[in-house]
Amino acid sequence: MKHGDNQLGELGRRRFWRGCEDSVPFLNDDLTVSEFGQYLVTISDNDQANSLTFNAPQAALQENAGSLTWTGTLLVNSGFLSLNEANRIGAVRVTGGVLVFGNTGALGAGAVSMLDGELLATTNETLSNALSFFRQGLRRSLRPTERR
Repeated sequence: MKHGDNQLGELGRRRFWRGCEDSVPFLNDDLTVSEFGQYLVTISDNDQANSLTFNAPQAALQENAGSLTWTGTLLVNSGFLSLNEANRIGAVRVTGGVLVFGNTGALGAGAVSMLDGELLATTNETLSNALSFFRQGLRRSLRPTERR
């Protein structure tokens, strides 16, 4: 992963990541991006971790190359995430912020649940993911055959 034009080296990881400060992330690492401020994290390689929590209101994560392998959950609490490649993600939860996708496989094959925030497609997409929408006191799940 990169921040701006600089490869996320040791200093970059310590500043923007929590969960694998001294090494490249592995499948058992739980990562958190929560540093305050305006910055861009770009995906340009094949990155992996157990989970990623994005909780940085003024920050953005953009994937236009490479891929993500998260065996656990991608949790979007705040900020802006744009996923445009086929990824392997165990589950996606959106509780705030904006999650934009531009590829049918960008959200992986796991369940997608929303409590708040926005989920936007940049092109016509057909998702096979199970979708769940939550609102206080209300839950609605859609199977792929119910979506149009």
